[in-house]
Amino acid sequence: MPIAGIARYRASAKIIGRIHNIYYPYLVGRYPNTVEARGVLCYWAARELGLSTLELSKKLGISQPTASQSAKRGEKIVKEKGLKIIG
Repeated sequence: MPIAGIARYRASAKIIGRIHNIYYPYLVGRYPNTVEARGVLCYWAARELGLSTLELSKKLGISQPTASQSAKRGEKIVKEKGLKIIG
């Protein structure tokens, strides 16, 4: 992944973590805020940054199927809440 992609991924993770009051390395677990934040992060990283769910799973310390499910969940959350990436 290019350096710019990594920086944008980290910035997105930090912003999503702040929105949901989660320190971004801890986007793991089954707490409702964590699940929602991880879903949005996975969706944006996969769709906007072009990361594969395999790459996401390695970065977040989750399985590939979990990353894929999180991305699907994130898509639903983004559409329901009308969330957008700024910048």
